[in-house]
Amino acid sequence: MLMLNMTESSIIAIIGVCGTLLGTILGWFLSKVKLGKIRKSVSEIEKIDYGRHHSPPTIYDVKGKLYYYAFGFTLSLYNTSDKNKTLRDFQFVFCNKGKELFRQKLNEKNRYNTWREDPEPLADVINIEGFSGMDISGFVVAYEVDKLFETTNCYIAYKDEKFKTKKVKVRWKQPEGDLIRDYDEERKQKEQKEKAVKG
Repeated sequence: MLMLNMTESSIIAIIGVCGTLLGTILGWFLSKVKLGKIRKSVSEIEKIDYGRHHSPPTIYDVKGKLYYYAFGFTLSLYNTSDKNKTLRDFQFVFCNKGKELFRQKLNEKNRYNTWREDPEPLADVINIEGFSGMDISGFVVAYEVDKLFETTNCYIAYKDEKFKTKKVKVRWKQPEGDLIRDYDEERKQKEQKEKAVKG
């Protein structure tokens, strides 16, 4: 009788351990699957346009100087929950080694050829239905050119339904070619003028 009780106790103990292990494994699996989360991805940055002063608007501007740079990308969002998700306040944040330089609100590139004349800001609030997704064709027009060329990394920031700030990493692609050469030339001229003034 004593032996039987010990056997039953052992079986109960083993069942308890197995239950704990199964619970741990299930919890780990669900955390990896991330059910109820928003899955996010961003395409490679694509240059759209850039602008120079042809008729400088003020005496402080220089003819031919680069004064804005516009680029586009596709932000893909998927709701893995069965409930609607509300996202808001999308911004593109420019950083230098993790330190924020400046940020700008996203625009929606739904009219590719006319964005300069009639840019359309991304909606303040976006609703994504359960188990569905959307692709946002966005673009940013950056006017802080000096800080733009200091940028080493960037991300898209937004707030979720609990107003918590979330981030989506973006692979930053520095402007290339003529933009870099012209910027370097402008910077050299500026440094020379400053030296002459101090002179």
